[in-house]
Amino acid sequence: MPDFEYKINRGDWESVEGGQFGVKIDNRVYKSKDQETDTIFIEIQSWEDLIDSLPSLDTMTLCIDQIPDQTPDDASFYVAGTFNGWYR
Repeated sequence: MPDFEYKINRGDWESVEGGQFGVKIDNRVYKSKDQETDTIFIEIQSWEDLIDSLPSLDTMTLCIDQIPDQTPDDASFYVAGTFNGWYR
């Protein structure tokens, strides 16, 4: 099979796949010499037409994976750092 470029969409070019935050991405490329099988597994990160429903580029997810055993169930957690542009 010859090499080719492709994109995934949901029926038309208004609903084409996008990058992590709905941004435009380049075409996917199929290179037959790189394939060891006839099946390609891909992951769609987002859709360009749904960009308004996705987290913005300045969104950050923080995961707390451990807290002291004595922490009350209703405790509040606060985060400080320069990762968000705050310096005071």
